[in-house]
Amino acid sequence: LSVNIGVGGMVESFRKTFVGWLDQRLVSELYIQTSNQNVSEKMKKFLDGKVEAVLPIVKVSQNIFDSPTEIYGFTPHKTYIDYWPLLRESKETWQKIKQGKGVIINEQLSRKLNLSISNMIEIESKNGEQLRFEILGVYSDYGNPKGQVMLPLKLFKSYFPNEPEVRFAIRLQQSSIPEIRDELNQIFSREDIIITDQLELKNLSKKMFEKTFAITTALSILTLGIAGMALFTSITTLGDNRYAQLAPLWSIGTKRRTLALLETLRSISLSILTFIFALPVGLVVVFILTNYVNLEAFSWKLPIFYFPMQWISLGLVTLFVTILATGLYSIKLAKAAPAE
Repeated sequence: LSVNIGVGGMVESFRKTFVGWLDQRLVSELYIQTSNQNVSEKMKKFLDGKVEAVLPIVKVSQNIFDSPTEIYGFTPHKTYIDYWPLLRESKETWQKIKQGKGVIINEQLSRKLNLSISNMIEIESKNGEQLRFEILGVYSDYGNPKGQVMLPLKLFKSYFPNEPEVRFAIRLQQSSIPEIRDELNQIFSREDIIITDQLELKNLSKKMFEKTFAITTALSILTLGIAGMALFTSITTLGDNRYAQLAPLWSIGTKRRTLALLETLRSISLSILTFIFALPVGLVVVFILTNYVNLEAFSWKLPIFYFPMQWISLGLVTLFVTILATGLYSIKLAKAAPAE
């Protein structure tokens, strides 16, 4: 029961966190990837005045203290300010980012290198120059095995010149999405441009993770089934051993049906007591899984949420198995012969 509460709590916490994180990270209505810089320039000219914003996303890769890291250049648009999921930040994070006075990093890099707000991080420019930047924020980046550093685009271009801009986040009205997408597909070939709808990307991501959730749910049902079988066997075995202890009660005049009812109530009380003790142990399991096991495996920590309805359903399953097991034994006891 404790393991089911623990694993179930961790999985549901991840599901809730992941869905909320996707809504934040995939806030742009369209994502576009072009084949080269020339196509990118033509696309930007076409979209000029037709959309709210065209936000380039540029990156280079390098190792920081032997840790594979991706360095991104981005435009500190209000899209990031309003929606980017920062775990830790200073009061002037975005103001300083706009001024090019620092960077933000993902949680994985923060934990691997033990870095936090106001610490300095060193990266190497394209010409080999060692650069030091103040860390202004740490953002969540679930599922990514690599570290990330995000620089304001102007700063990125000054230290990593001539990197092609081929990926873009596009902000526009929801009602304009089909029209803009159709026009882009008419102007550019499929080899030149790939357009991804935000809703499509979210649904694809959720479908991928739902497969993982389905496997975990199946394992939880399996372990709960094993626990139910163990509970059933224990109650039945204990019931057979209780005959000798119940005989004196029967001999002083207690009816067999009353004894059967008392045995049922005793078993149900013990199961409820077991569940009451299993609940805090299960919460300890959740704490260990999210704060130690998950952190050690993936270098990011999940927030913990509580799901009382899940606990109630597990409690009801426990009660059902107990009544089933005790009921069979009680019927046998109520019909037992005096000689037995």
